[in-house]
Amino acid sequence: MIDAINCERNGRDIDQDVLRLLIEMLCTVGDTDPKIVKQKDGGDRLFWQSTTKGFYKVDFETQLLVTTADFYRAKVTGWLAECSCPRFLEEVARRLKDEE
Repeated sequence: MIDAINCERNGRDIDQDVLRLLIEMLCTVGDTDPKIVKQKDGGDRLFWQSTTKGFYKVDFETQLLVTTADFYRAKVTGWLAECSCPRFLEEVARRLKDEE
């Protein structure tokens, strides 16, 4: 999953729906009381909602944050070597928006 996320960060297309479902699964597995809720935008889709974040919090989130830091540390090193200050700031702003 982390490789897919990094591929997307590098501009490749990934199946975001599959990734979203996998993350949803990690959030609910291990939760003792997950709820089934209806999509907020009025759609017919039902999804699991977890209050504890299950295996996501325990097994995935830490690794994701570590690899995200490594990914952007390498990117910033390249940007600093290649970009002017305004271009560097534009790239940082774009990446922050992408990560939201």
